[in-house]
Amino acid sequence: MTKIKFPRLQRPLSRLLVTGFCLLLTGYCSLVVGQDGPKRAFYWRARVKESLGRERDALQDYDRAIELDPNDPTAYSARAILREKRGDAAGAKADATKAVALNPFLKSSEEITAGNRGRELNLTERMGKLLELPEKELKAEQYVERGMAKYAAKDGPGAVRDFTCAIAIKPACGEAFYFRGRVKSASLNDEKGALADLDKAAELLPNHADTYYVRGMVKNFLGDRPGALKELDHCIKLAPDHAYAYAARGYVKVALADYAGAVAGWEKAIRLDPIMEDILQPAIGKARAQLR
Repeated sequence: MTKIKFPRLQRPLSRLLVTGFCLLLTGYCSLVVGQDGPKRAFYWRARVKESLGRERDALQDYDRAIELDPNDPTAYSARAILREKRGDAAGAKADATKAVALNPFLKSSEEITAGNRGRELNLTERMGKLLELPEKELKAEQYVERGMAKYAAKDGPGAVRDFTCAIAIKPACGEAFYFRGRVKSASLNDEKGALADLDKAAELLPNHADTYYVRGMVKNFLGDRPGALKELDHCIKLAPDHAYAYAARGYVKVALADYAGAVAGWEKAIRLDPIMEDILQPAIGKARAQLR
């Protein structure tokens, strides 16, 4: 049987990971709204589908996200924008009003539905306002928000500094440790530093599935395949619909020569999120070839 070379996991899922991470940073920290889980998976999948022009499918996922968590203002505001874009002014107004009722920080329903100009929390505008504030007036949560905005602007070192400031103000700020760990891994290639931050995030946020997902990725980068598998298994236990975790676990299983397990995981990921098919089908073909 010919040995087929699979790409290393450190960067083979780059498109998948960059997409997922950028989506995570496009709105305010989901941890401030509530713990991630299957309900948030529908929200993020809707965002991906909307960005790909699959508006009808995105609307269905927003509906499902709201059904699972009727108190999530970000889902209502995102659906409001999409409904307005599709010509449903009444539905957009109703969703925007609900979003503001749940989170007055959104200011007004008119701002939410202003022709896609103010996506959820209007990150660009808020970034400018936060930069205008004296450093001593910033709260930990504002440093987290600004750090996310800096990373979205490709300022990884600046993002890490802001997350560090958040931690100095609020040592038990789990979301700051989580995002600092993600940025250290994705932008600075500091895997050991990332793992230390993610370990602390897991301690502070034991039910946050994505922390275990990222820890699994980082452990794999460091060559700890069994450890990576354990982290990804735990992520899936907390969030059974975490398609990215199934995809990543498939690559770890390939490294452990479990080709059947890899194929099963990748097929599950595609069922959960069909947009992954183009990324994962080539790997599925190679793994199946190893089973012949």
